[in-house]
Amino acid sequence: MSGAGTGTLHIYNASGAEVGSRPLGVVTGGSQTFALGSAADGLPPGHYTYSIDVAGSDGKAVSVQTYMSGRVDGVRTGANGLTLTAGGLTIPYASVIQILK
Repeated sequence: MSGAGTGTLHIYNASGAEVGSRPLGVVTGGSQTFALGSAADGLPPGHYTYSIDVAGSDGKAVSVQTYMSGRVDGVRTGANGLTLTAGGLTIPYASVIQILK
């Protein structure tokens, strides 16, 4: 993302319905860290996805790329290849972009 804009975080349930959101305020270019915060209040355990939308000062959508981080606690192989586990998350190895110690 280049420049700055106003961001919103959205959470979706396993059916794809939006079940939570929260404003992120001004989001600048470069790497950012955001917590789910109030967007996840009251959500029962389950499988969720998220997205972040950013609108520039002109109101037009700004392109963003989202990533997650977590502590890997297991590695599995299966029909879909190598996967990592981090708590309740299953992460396809092909989706990993960086491993830190």
